[in-house]
Amino acid sequence: MGRFPHGNSDKRCDFPVGYGAATLAGLDGFLNLGLSGIFPGSTSRKTLPPAETLSASPTSSESPGRKRKHSPFFWFCFLLMTAFLIGAGGSNLWVVLSTHSRIYHSVEEIPVMPVGIVLGTSKKVGPDEANPHFENRLAAAAALFKAGKVRHLLVSGHRDSQYYDEPRDMTAKLVELGVPPSAITPDNAGLRTLDSIVRAHEIYGLEQVTVISDDFHVPRALFIADHKGVEAIGLRGESVELRRSFRARFREYLARVKAVIDLYLLDTQPAKLGEPQEILVTT
Repeated sequence: MGRFPHGNSDKRCDFPVGYGAATLAGLDGFLNLGLSGIFPGSTSRKTLPPAETLSASPTSSESPGRKRKHSPFFWFCFLLMTAFLIGAGGSNLWVVLSTHSRIYHSVEEIPVMPVGIVLGTSKKVGPDEANPHFENRLAAAAALFKAGKVRHLLVSGHRDSQYYDEPRDMTAKLVELGVPPSAITPDNAGLRTLDSIVRAHEIYGLEQVTVISDDFHVPRALFIADHKGVEAIGLRGESVELRRSFRARFREYLARVKAVIDLYLLDTQPAKLGEPQEILVTT
């Protein structure tokens, strides 16, 4: 029997519960039908599916994402990424730790070498913005020459056309800084650091060199020189603030990995060698 309160009384309203439920269901349908007739664009209220339908829906103890996480493909990618990170970290440690004792921060401390190699980079980073890496490398090279720590400078970089010529730009900057043109030799085929070091040895016949570049770049150049039988030390230019050098430093992190692969797995050679040339070092 149904029971409905009326005000504060506790009187019973005796009618069958099933009859009341059916009446309410019919009233609900009538209202929905009437509203849809009056307002054709209106939609009826959503009703829950029957309880037996809900109870029959399949359940799973694991979500689809959890299943994918434990798939063989996931573990393959995970192991591959782990191996890469370990290999990259190990390569960088090898390059840095094997060369750090031969990298100098000041011109006063560095030993004398006959020739210095200035590794190339672009003159500008924008139409009206000078490249601080370029400026710092050339300033260090000029200071090295003026202090008598090298007697000749080999400027090695990429020459793409008359509009982009790293050795030409480096030569002009060194002359501007007081280095005589007769003490400068341009190498237009230094496409990469590996090319510059190998060509210094095989084309220009250099056995001993001082490498001039950025603090993060010199270790890789010395690492390549070690593998190619060149006795090399390094002078790092003034560091460029992290905000302006972050991308270059990140690329160098990957370039060290490639250097290890090039030297010990692929035996990569310079893109261009050519005929030997003599560097006239003044005494």
